[in-house]
Parts: sequence; structure tokens; C-alpha cells
Amino acid sequence: MESFRRVCNRTELEAFLASDTFRDIWKFVETLNRSVQGRPRPASATPQSPVSAKIIAMMEAFGRWATEIEPLPAETGRFGNRAFRSWYARLQQQAPALVLDLVFASETPEHYAPDLQAYLMGAFGDSTRIDYGTGHEASFLLFLLGLYRLGLFGEDAFPELVLLVFPSYLTVTRCLQQRYMLEPAGSHGVWGLDDYAFLPFLWGSSQLCGKEAEISPLAVRSRELVEQHAPQYLYFEAIRFILETKKGPFYEHSPTLYDISNLESWTRINAGLLRMYRAEVWSKLPVVQHIPFGELIPFRGGTSTPAGKP
Repeated sequence: MESFRRVCNRTELEAFLASDTFRDIWKFVETLNRSVQGRPRPASATPQSPVSAKIIAMMEAFGRWATEIEPLPAETGRFGNRAFRSWYARLQQQAPALVLDLVFASETPEHYAPDLQAYLMGAFGDSTRIDYGTGHEASFLLFLLGLYRLGLFGEDAFPELVLLVFPSYLTVTRCLQQRYMLEPAGSHGVWGLDDYAFLPFLWGSSQLCGKEAEISPLAVRSRELVEQHAPQYLYFEAIRFILETKKGPFYEHSPTLYDISNLESWTRINAGLLRMYRAEVWSKLPVVQHIPFGELIPFRGGTSTPAGKP
């Protein structure tokens, strides 16, 4: 069955936010958030779920594609190397087989494969605009939710989804951002949390809940402490990536993250980021209007526009 975009105006967005579909999505976000509360990333770990292992292997393959597909000579403008379209074309070509391989254990894999393909292809940016943002990150979240709904992993696998699978996805998206100069989609500029991502800060702050005696929120202002904690905590890893890719003092290029570090506890930071994620990502029409809905994650209200069309 074809997936459709069904949220095209503010009224439809409000209907979506009041729907069972969004309640299920939000429950998934919150449950993943709780699953890593107070838990550092293991130094080395093999995923217990076969599906997790396959997704990680898939992400590694995507990273190799970026190595193989050279950026084209720079054109005018800062963003948008057209070689990204070649990378994305390979994703479109390979996605059907990759998804079927993932859902082989499902009772009706071919029935739900188009929905999963739509979320997978939506998770790495837009090949027309050559951009990437939190809406694409949300598409990866829905890809994981779809696999969960098919029963391919249970809640016992949630910690490894956040601490192993999601970082493998971040590695690919960060590679694409830098190699092909993807434009930030829907960025709030200097006053946004980050140009491209939100979930590493949300789930990363959950990892740090209750650890204030060891790791103060103010630690993000120390380059040395950021380097020290980045291997274990997604929040610090995300800060490190920002420091590596932006010039100038932290308080100038990332004032929102800098101000957040004034809060006294990671629990308060996590609660605030959860509210912010709902308000600044899922409550924004420019994000939700691009999300397709089908049988796996249904939403029947609103205008129907095929997912593959602008």
C-alpha cells in the first residue's frame, strides 16, 4: 500500500497532534528516553537483537557509499553538493531489498515494506533541496517504530536502539552533512538547539540523569571534559561534533546549549528538552507535512498526497 502525506495545514496538524497515532509516536519517544536513563554507552558491545545488528551493518554500508561517491567540484554557494543526489539514488535503488532483508521475520513483510522504505528514504535528507534536518531524523524514529510494531524487537532492545543503533545512524548523517555540505533544513540559526539534530541531546541528557555529582551540566563548557565524556554520552558526543565543525566560542555559535548548561540538573534539562522536542519538531507544520502515513503508522485525517511527490 502506498504511503501518503496527510498533514497539509494547521487544522490537519492539530488533528494529528490529538490523534492516537501521535500518542503512540510520543509514547515511543518517551519510552526510548526512559530506557537509557542513567546509562552510559558501553565501551564495546554487540547488539543482542539481530535486527539491531542488521541496521548497524546497513548504516556502515551507507557510510561506505559516501566514501565511494566523491563530491563534485564546488559551485557557487556554501551548501548543497550535487553528488548527494548520486548517493541518494543508490539508497532509492537499494532500499527495497534492504527493507525486505530486515523484516524477513515478519509474517507479511512485503505488505509493510513500502511504508518502511518511505521512512528509511526520508531519514537521510532531501535529494532535491540537498538538505537535512530534524524532520529527517524524525523519519528514522518512525522507521524504528515501524520495526517495533512488526514485532521485530521488544522493549528490552530499546537501550541498544538508543545507544548502538541510533549512533550508527548519526555517524552516517554527520558524514553526509560534511561530505556533501547538506543545508540545515528548518534551522533556527544561532538560536536553535542544533542545525541538524535533536534526539542526541534529548536521549543524551537522559543518560546523564542522576549523575550531577560526577558530571555537572556546566561540563559542556570545558573542551577537555567534552572529549572525556563523549565516548559514553550522546549529549557530549553531539557537543563535540559541534565544536569540531563550528568556529568561535561555544557561547556565540550555540547560545541555547550554553544557556541550558546553567540548569542545576540533567533531569530538569531532559524534561525541558522533551517539551522542546514536541513543540519545535512535532508541532511544526514544515516538519510534519513531509511525514508519510500508511498502514504501519496510520493517520486518516487530512489531504492525501503520495509520499514520493512534493
